[in-house]
Order: sequence, then structure tokens, then C-alpha cells
Amino acid sequence: LPPLLSGCILITDDQRGVACELADRLADFGQQTAIIRCATEQQAAQDGIFYADLTDEQAVASLLEEIRDKIGVPSGMLHLMPLEPLTEGEPWNDRARRDLKSLYLLARALEADLQAAGKQGGAFCLSTTALGGGLGYDEESLAKDFNPGQGGVLGFVKCLDMEWPDVVVRA
Repeated sequence: LPPLLSGCILITDDQRGVACELADRLADFGQQTAIIRCATEQQAAQDGIFYADLTDEQAVASLLEEIRDKIGVPSGMLHLMPLEPLTEGEPWNDRARRDLKSLYLLARALEADLQAAGKQGGAFCLSTTALGGGLGYDEESLAKDFNPGQGGVLGFVKCLDMEWPDVVVRA
């Protein structure tokens, strides 16, 4: 089967197994993927998994250059990191800052790639939250690991959707 997109798809890791399962399923269709894990220490890429501090602009730029060299130019990004389980004792605003800043830095660094791919017929930037189908307004999502900072992810994605008309942008 032909690839779904002309370039590779970047997937930020959710630490729940969704990113790895998705990458495996896309590989069945011939789609190149790169899983990105947030790590403060330098680690070598292995088996399509790349590591970088996604809250550091220079680290993100270096990571994307490595992915472009090893796999190809990205034409899609799926930000699953907001689904990562909450770390015990981590303040919600620190987590919100990490989820949103990583999305912002990746989107900013990928803008030219995604815009070009969009003009050629296919590009996307998708992000998830753990707010559930009620987006935090229903009893079920409020009872779980509710993180009010994930509303920032939704707002940022809405802005990207307006600014990138050739790219499919959704939350």
C-alpha cells in the first residue's frame, strides 16, 4: 500500500502505549513515523524513537534535523504527550507548561515543513488532551486526573487552525 502522507509523521509519546501502537499500525500501511519522547538528558535514537527536551527550543531544532536526516521531512504531527499519566506530586501548572510549550515549539519548528506538505496535498497537526469528550465540562472527566492547563492546548490548536489554512489542524 502507498504511504498515507509523502513525509514522515511525528508522534509525541503518551507513555501509555498509544504512540507505539499507532506507529506500528501506520507502518503496516508503509507510513514512516518517528516517536518523540521528552527527556532532559541526551539519549541516542533507537528503533524510531527519538529523545529531546521538548521545552528547549534548540533541542527541538536539533531533534527535527536528526529526524529529517534519518527518516525524512515531516508532513504530520500527532501530539499525544498530554495523555501521559500525571506524575505524583507534579504541580498541574508545570505539567500544563510542558504540554503546551512542547506543542508550541514543535509547531513553530515544523511550520515550513507542514505548510509545504499541505500545499502538496497532505499535512496535519493533531493534538490530544485528557479532558474527554466533554472537554472537562462533564462529571466523568472532572473525576479523573483533571488538568485545567490542557485547555491551553485546545486554544493553541484553534489558533494554529486559523493560521495554517493548508494544514489540517485539530484537537
